[in-house]
Amino acid sequence: MTGHQQTLAGETIGILAGWGRFPIAVAEAVKRRGGRVAILSIRDHADPQLESIADAHGSVGVAELGRVIAFFKMHKAIRITMAGKVHKTR
Repeated sequence: MTGHQQTLAGETIGILAGWGRFPIAVAEAVKRRGGRVAILSIRDHADPQLESIADAHGSVGVAELGRVIAFFKMHKAIRITMAGKVHKTR
């Protein structure tokens, strides 16, 4: 590892956010590198703080994959990651 951090200036990174602090850490890292973040929070899992960090924010239920794809396309996210735990429900 060279220690070089990639610049993300002008890029929107999509984050499908589950439970925990990891989605916040990912969003903050993207912003430090000059990127924008489009965060789609999984309802009843993601930290409400994500809404104030995001350049674009929405929420989705666990089973709504079609909405996930549409959200990130609408916000022109060129890369998407899943961050955080999703708890199993019965």
